[in-house]
Amino acid sequence: MTEGPFERQYRRWNRRHGQALYARVRESGATRPGFDVTALVLFALSALTLAAAVLVPVAAIWLVVVHGDRFLAWVGAILLLALSFVLRPRWIRLPAESVVDPETHPALLRLVEDVAREVGTSPPRVLAIDERYNARVARTGWRQRRALVLGLPLVATLGPGDLVALLAHELGHFGNGDVTRGAVVHAALTVAGGWSAILTPMDREEAGSGLRARLGVFAIWILSLPARATLWFMLRLAWRRSQLAEYFADRVGASISGSAGALDLLARVSDDGVLARAQRAVVVARSPRDVVAEVRAQMRAMPAAELAATATDPEGDLASTDGSHPPTAFRVRMFLERPPEPPRLVLSRQEHAAVQRELDRHIPRVHKRLVDDYRISLEA
Repeated sequence: MTEGPFERQYRRWNRRHGQALYARVRESGATRPGFDVTALVLFALSALTLAAAVLVPVAAIWLVVVHGDRFLAWVGAILLLALSFVLRPRWIRLPAESVVDPETHPALLRLVEDVAREVGTSPPRVLAIDERYNARVARTGWRQRRALVLGLPLVATLGPGDLVALLAHELGHFGNGDVTRGAVVHAALTVAGGWSAILTPMDREEAGSGLRARLGVFAIWILSLPARATLWFMLRLAWRRSQLAEYFADRVGASISGSAGALDLLARVSDDGVLARAQRAVVVARSPRDVVAEVRAQMRAMPAAELAATATDPEGDLASTDGSHPPTAFRVRMFLERPPEPPRLVLSRQEHAAVQRELDRHIPRVHKRLVDDYRISLEA
């Protein structure tokens, strides 16, 4: 599809924004993202969004109390309560089968605790293993417990230094007080998404070709603009804060694993297409390996120079800064422009092997999930 003038301008704005954010972090002597205007506006919008969601059930109660003798008041109250149920905040929930039992994973748990101690934060209450080529921290459930989720296809490819760098980076988000991973912002984004979904008009083909149908779609589109604009603006603010937090989490990771481990980790994470290639090799090309082993084999087969080139590709990654992570090329450059740091925490080969043995227990479950997902994608 041909890129229009608006898309080109938006792309240029994204690029300038990414460069400005990179320059700000590079010149800053701070060790944490801090609380800036972006965070203040994001919190204010989040509070207003949650307040609007709370007003819906309050209005339902008001209708019943003040106009309870009228049938239409009860109908309105029921509709408002149904709306409040749809708009309720959604908390992150992890599948029970992905949650790690601490008693059966002592080496992994000990490593996470050691890294958390070096970061200066408390270890997560929940540790999980899933099928993504990624890792993340979050707060789960209504109790908002700290959780660390490790994608098995990624961690299975990491050496001792890379693994320490990954854990230090992720736990650094908790240590740095990343607001985008807090309960208020997450809840507000789910509520804003609910408002936007409810008010998004249906397609013209579904609505019909009559004048009334077209006018109805147009009216709903007008009504949806505030909700959609709020969601769009909040997402951009959250992405900006998230990108800032990633830079500082990178610094935390490098200070603990050393610059070499952090750089190697970025090179591996940048090849996010390796998982799809591994799934295709297993499902279509009938590779005898499981998907996780196929990812390991493909990463080992990739020359180090090619892996490094993937992480610093200016045409691909630099051109896009519209997301929760800054361009990998900027993150690599940040390390290369700073004096190299030695590791503070070194994981021995024996300790690394013990962790990998515990992680390998999850291969059958993760392999089945990845194969099923890829087969479904082929049928879609």
